[in-house]
Amino acid sequence: MATRRKSMDVTMNLPSLVDVVFLLLIFFMLTTTFSKMLTKLDVKLPESRAVVEQKTKNTIIEIAEDGRLAIDGNLISLEDLDRKLGALAQEKPDETIIIKADKNVIYGKVIEIMGICKSYNLNKLGMAALEQQS
Repeated sequence: MATRRKSMDVTMNLPSLVDVVFLLLIFFMLTTTFSKMLTKLDVKLPESRAVVEQKTKNTIIEIAEDGRLAIDGNLISLEDLDRKLGALAQEKPDETIIIKADKNVIYGKVIEIMGICKSYNLNKLGMAALEQQS
């Protein structure tokens, strides 16, 4: 008795696969774009004649004109900033903190952030500015 072998043709539906890959590509492109937009504060720095370029990696606190805060590019509330600076003081007590405040930020807000840093003995503070154009 001869047995017949059924041919098992395995075919892939290539148009469906291309659609899935295309949708995944769009998804990842959009999510990375939105995550950059959410964490980017629009800070217009003041100009100064005495600007020194920093060569080392420091912790950066940004203060937007509307009072929003970000630490190292991540949006954060004032209470969370307080906790994060407390943890930072435990891990790296000699860390330099750079404050990038918008030129239209209320002076009291900058002093408040500096006070939080001082309360954790984070005394190495710097203020970011743009070099003044002649």
